[in-house]
Amino acid sequence: MELRQELRTGFAHIDAQHKALLEAVDCFRDTLKNGESSRPYEAFLGFLTIYGMVHFQIEESCMQAHRCAAANQNCLEHKAFRKMIEAECARFYRQGFDPELARALLGRIDRWLSRHMGQVDVQLRKEHPI
Repeated sequence: MELRQELRTGFAHIDAQHKALLEAVDCFRDTLKNGESSRPYEAFLGFLTIYGMVHFQIEESCMQAHRCAAANQNCLEHKAFRKMIEAECARFYRQGFDPELARALLGRIDRWLSRHMGQVDVQLRKEHPI
């Protein structure tokens, strides 16, 4: 997935973080296609966990500071994303790596990112036009 112009928020630091997330997702997708397994997946889950803590806090603070109408929805959706990743981490540590479940997680992440960035995050543009 690419950070297309219509997905940009107008805040360079947030857009740069979104780009890094999209690149990490694509990188893991390539790793999975090449037959890599457990260690890269564990690292990917760790990245998503940290991203969920750091980036979401930055973005939520930005939305609140600019009184963005989507601030509450943004927080709720971030919570749902973190819960999805926490559940997959718990499953991974209980049951180990499963390439089909990893592909399913990538699909869920792709859908979440496309919808969230395209409908919620972009509302920041109203506060900071590009």
